[in-house]
Amino acid sequence: MEIPSNIINNNNNHDTLEIIFENTLLINLLNKYFNKNGLIYYKFKHVYARQTRFVGEFIETITNDGLETKNSTKSTTDYIVKNRTAANEQYILSNHDFNDRYEWVEDVRGIQDSAGFEWSLYKPKSTSQIKAIKVNKKILIYLINQHQQEQQQQKKRNCLLHFINNIKLKNKLKKYKFYLIAQWGEKMVFKENDFLVVPINLTPNIYRIANKEFFETYKKQKNK
Repeated sequence: MEIPSNIINNNNNHDTLEIIFENTLLINLLNKYFNKNGLIYYKFKHVYARQTRFVGEFIETITNDGLETKNSTKSTTDYIVKNRTAANEQYILSNHDFNDRYEWVEDVRGIQDSAGFEWSLYKPKSTSQIKAIKVNKKILIYLINQHQQEQQQQKKRNCLLHFINNIKLKNKLKKYKFYLIAQWGEKMVFKENDFLVVPINLTPNIYRIANKEFFETYKKQKNK
């Protein structure tokens, strides 16, 4: 699914503004924040995983605060991963990405999905680290301003931009939503207090980890 690098949708709700960022663009925009404030974390929590049953198996990633994103398997070698959090959120990784990040521990008897397929237990590899920044109001306002500048450069101003111009002073927008385009082409929501992360030593890619799930699965890397 091809989506423009940065678009606004009103959704017929004047109190809601959606801003969507293409993956590489968001990395570039936030590079200074990652360089200045980014911290290294490692995943400490084991996961359940299984290979997909068929190409096109559909997975919705639902965290404690709702739907994060959705995806479908592209290959019979793809993996379905289930985090061992309160939400038990699931997501898809390619065979290559999965084996870069996890190693097998044991098959788990009695742990089955709704279709009766059993999961295996995997642990994160020691090399599976991320750099993360916490999303705050400053970052969100910065992203809004960057969007505004892009729209001005393209001479595509519209009535919604009036609200963006005054968001810091008049707080006209009661509710706004931010999305990035995930590697697989679907929208992924991110919110204030979430974490935006990029993997270290893997293909450049930015994604969201919800606040609650982040602290259930990641710890800060201690300086050696």
